[in-house]
Amino acid sequence: SRSGITVNDYESTEEMLAAEKSLDAAIVATPDFVHAPITNLCLRAGLHVYCEKMMSNTIEGARSMVATSATGMRAVDFFPAGIESRRLPTWLTSSRSASGRRQTPARSN
Repeated sequence: SRSGITVNDYESTEEMLAAEKSLDAAIVATPDFVHAPITNLCLRAGLHVYCEKMMSNTIEGARSMVATSATGMRAVDFFPAGIESRRLPTWLTSSRSASGRRQTPARSN
């Protein structure tokens, strides 16, 4: 790469965790229906985890994340504090301009 930084490409979280033994933390910024499985894998690997809101798309998934964080092999942190709220109805309603026309939010892909 032009920056001199090598980025490794993996097919799955399991493959990445098996290959990258020097990781200390993971940021889970994926669609919410895979937050619980990825967070649980990372916690079981002993990583500190930052998971964006919402924790999971199911109560069971959220509970599994809390339970896994409580049984880590070393001290792990679970931070369900991130937020990506631009698609929430409240945001869309508040994004109307003074003229009453809806403003289109910028998209980050």
